[in-house]
Amino acid sequence: MKQLNLFVAATLLLSATAAQAQTLPVFKADRMVKAFILNHATPRQASGLDMTGMDILTTKACHTTTYTYTGSDWQQQATTQTEYNTKGYVTATEIRGKDKDQRTEYTYDDTLEGLVTKTVAYTWDAATSTWTDSVTTARIDLTRDGKGRVSKETVYAYDEDSKTLEKVSEVEFGYSILTGKLNSVSTTLNSEDEQGNTVSIPVKVTILKWYKYDANKLFNFSMDNLGASLLDDKDNMIESATVTMTYNSIPLTGTISGKYTDTTSDLTFELPFMTQTVMKMQASVNVTDNYGSNKSTINIDMMGNNVLTATVTNTNNEYGDCIKTETSGTGNDDFDFGTDNGFDFGTDPDLGLDLDMNQSLTYNYEYYELPDNKTLKKSVVTNVLDKNTQTFRPTLKTTYDQYVDYVSGVTHIEGINENVRRSDTNGVYSLNGIKTDSYTASGKKGLYIVKEGGKTKKVIR
Repeated sequence: MKQLNLFVAATLLLSATAAQAQTLPVFKADRMVKAFILNHATPRQASGLDMTGMDILTTKACHTTTYTYTGSDWQQQATTQTEYNTKGYVTATEIRGKDKDQRTEYTYDDTLEGLVTKTVAYTWDAATSTWTDSVTTARIDLTRDGKGRVSKETVYAYDEDSKTLEKVSEVEFGYSILTGKLNSVSTTLNSEDEQGNTVSIPVKVTILKWYKYDANKLFNFSMDNLGASLLDDKDNMIESATVTMTYNSIPLTGTISGKYTDTTSDLTFELPFMTQTVMKMQASVNVTDNYGSNKSTINIDMMGNNVLTATVTNTNNEYGDCIKTETSGTGNDDFDFGTDNGFDFGTDPDLGLDLDMNQSLTYNYEYYELPDNKTLKKSVVTNVLDKNTQTFRPTLKTTYDQYVDYVSGVTHIEGINENVRRSDTNGVYSLNGIKTDSYTASGKKGLYIVKEGGKTKKVIR
């Protein structure tokens, strides 16, 4: 599959310019912009809760249910059960829906914070009531130097055709002799040009100055999501760096510069050649109030012409949850951004709509009121602006059915949301959310969750 990222696109563009080509090459930027927009459009989690046996700082939702709106009623789509370790990292998710039941387990590195090194997927066998057919869908192998620092990262992903793990990337890390901090990241990009020819481009990022550096977290970023990935990393923030690459024996040197304050993050990437700038990208995030409301922008210029401008504005409520997201942007029609209709991001199965560059979303929340003026999120409804009627219509709903203190293991279950039909929820459930016909259907004694008449209780058998 042909996928050109920012660096490859800029390099190929340079090649076309040097050859005085009449047409510009394909610029695959849709993935980067989609990531940039959606990463900043996600409603934030509730700040916590205060219940007996549960700590406000170590509590997360462990069971949620999603619904889509059919025009007159909510139709349940899936339930998600989430498991955590004592650090708060997700170790497993079980998604049960109409189409497929799947469990995914995650393995983490022992020393680096939050780095997933392996994911394994399972499917549910109803006949035996077990999770079967385990498949390792991704794996990261780390090589360390004598000081325990990561010197190489090799990423493998499952290929559906060959039914095996295939290497998709390899990154090497270098460290300063004086400070011990990371000072270089090197990799080779492999892609295809318009003619289907394989393009291999060695790329090296040399960090000249860090604004913030955390040796306990692996610094990594996607080459085709440059702006979004770097701005989302709040632990390793580049203030100054150079990017060197070689394509068709032509050496190129670009620069990365970051400027930060308590409320703003700005990142600029420039790739000059001779007397002109082949590519310039600017991305920024600006926090606009004490609730975390923010405005994100991204601009891309090529050969002095603006080919992309995108803005995302998020408005938060007093609990820090996003209540409105507005996206807007324009793209140059002379460039193919990977789709037939400009920046059509495709259909989002969760929202049930086609995403585009200009969209407005609102989020309506229900909260459980807790002592000390604290709240627990009960549900959130996502509404999408209908551009024909200029009114917002509900499209997606998520209910937060169960919370867990991932340190103590104590769970808290609230009553079933009133918008959920009782016939869909009444019944007996195991602690992991699996519905059974009776207490003994699972063949095991233990603690069960009973939902009846809009109330929830625990029963020991």
